[in-house]
Amino acid sequence: MSKMDLYACSGKENGSLDDFCSTDNFLDDTTRSSWNISDRLSLTFTICINLTNVIRSIHLRGYYFKNLTPQNIMIDIETGDVAIINIDCGTYEEGMLHDDIIDYYYAAPEVIKGHAKIDVRSNYYVLAVILYRLIFGDHPMVGKKWENIPLLTDKIKWHLLGYKPIFHFLPFDKSNEATMNYGRHAIENWKCCPIFLRRYFTNVFTKGVDNLAARPSDGEWIAALIKGRDCIIKLDREYFVDDNLLGSIPDACMKLYIGKKI
Repeated sequence: MSKMDLYACSGKENGSLDDFCSTDNFLDDTTRSSWNISDRLSLTFTICINLTNVIRSIHLRGYYFKNLTPQNIMIDIETGDVAIINIDCGTYEEGMLHDDIIDYYYAAPEVIKGHAKIDVRSNYYVLAVILYRLIFGDHPMVGKKWENIPLLTDKIKWHLLGYKPIFHFLPFDKSNEATMNYGRHAIENWKCCPIFLRRYFTNVFTKGVDNLAARPSDGEWIAALIKGRDCIIKLDREYFVDDNLLGSIPDACMKLYIGKKI
């Protein structure tokens, strides 16, 4: 089957997702200005939802993605439309050996270690990594352990991303915690994110590393992302409002009038 046979798209595209979720400049004001992004949170969640829908549409047809990475995902930065390009797909029965890994950052641990072939469940893991980078701005497994590495070889990536990946917000292990050098954007955004979304990501990057059944499906992610987008309000800028976190409610919301002061 050719690449073009399974070209997947939710609309037109005019920019690379890899550019949009660049670790170096994802959240700074200069990037938002250059991309002309006025509603970053809403746009980000719209992109996440559209991307997950595209991936789900391919999975429902009985195929999986062999090399799903941000470089192969194009987006329309005005509407959030998504297209996946230059990518191969395989059938559920076919599978693909770990020797063909293109990018360790976007491969499931069991595939990196050679314990399993690429399939839909490994796609679920990669999807979670891409969604995390979009929402929080950094790779979930990159943290303190990466600071003293003089040369990042494939062998080191194999160890840190495959053999022993450690989520940089792991509650009981701070050995790879996010730092200002490796996880700066995630530190700022994690505390603002609704609790239920944090639990989703924590679950997939802890239990879901070894337990493939613990990884949320594309359908489950769509429901969670829609709920997350519903938590966004816009005042002077966009905010997350989590009814489980009183501190997440902007002061301006406490001064609203609806017939009478509330």
